[in-house]
Amino acid sequence: MKKKVLITGISGFIGKHLYNTIKNEGYDIVLSSRDSSVLPKKHSDSLRVMDWDLEKENIMHDEIDILVHLAAEKKNTDKMWQVNFLGTKKLVVAAIKCGVKKIIFLSTVSIYNIKKYKIIHESFNEYSTDSYGISKLAAENFIREICEINNIDFTIIRPTDVIGVENKSFLSLVKSVQKGYFYYFGDYKKTNTNYLSLEDLCQCIIYFIKNKYNNDFIINDSVKLHSIIDTISKTLKVKSPKFSLPKLLGLSASTICDYSQKLTKYKLPFDSNRYNELTNLTIFSSEKLETDTTFNHKHLLLNKIEELTRFYLKNNYLK
Repeated sequence: MKKKVLITGISGFIGKHLYNTIKNEGYDIVLSSRDSSVLPKKHSDSLRVMDWDLEKENIMHDEIDILVHLAAEKKNTDKMWQVNFLGTKKLVVAAIKCGVKKIIFLSTVSIYNIKKYKIIHESFNEYSTDSYGISKLAAENFIREICEINNIDFTIIRPTDVIGVENKSFLSLVKSVQKGYFYYFGDYKKTNTNYLSLEDLCQCIIYFIKNKYNNDFIINDSVKLHSIIDTISKTLKVKSPKFSLPKLLGLSASTICDYSQKLTKYKLPFDSNRYNELTNLTIFSSEKLETDTTFNHKHLLLNKIEELTRFYLKNNYLK
């Protein structure tokens, strides 16, 4: 008998790619999104669709074997606790009532930005450098506890920044290299990246659908930033930028841009997040994933960078 897999967040670029990857793997698939218009039309007996809004009370009627929970609020900080923790809590409880046997939860490495943890809705922003991270950590803790109590298998996956066609930040990076606007801060040879290809992440999710590991895992494919810039430049056939500005200048500029964005609500191409990315020395290790499991992490990030850059060129994304 086919196992029934419920995938949430199908409107996101991870969810859409996961569905296209898993649809021929022999599962009965249930897709959910707060917006039913984005769901694919039913084309076989192995696909069902379900409306589910993490901000509302919902009723789940389907029997579920595996829950793959991708849906999350990443942009609106006012909704992160409501969606990412409280919404996840309601979803998981409903899935347990429907007989779920395994839960795969897509979390984030942003949980490591948290300075102090306290589950109080009204003040949780005060205890974290990352509102998204703390809402995800609260969800992680709830899933781990309730799964252990109910003897349900679970896997928590913590990806870094996922690279795919719809990643606007990466597209912006490619455009800046093409136009000669890209620059480093400090010693450009030291800066690390924490990127991951969309394909690697989806293969990882499918691996845990098929295999039992009750644990949490980081998945990352870190390379030096200058290697990424060199790959983009070579693909675009432009000179690879090597110009570097003082770190203090970048920090001052990012602070001013943050303040401007807060006042105007207008997103600028440079802010503290971009500055931190351009001066990052941290590497999130996926060693645990590679040593404790048999997942084949291909580490083909630079190949993916080249492929995406070619795609952007061919399809006029770089005008």
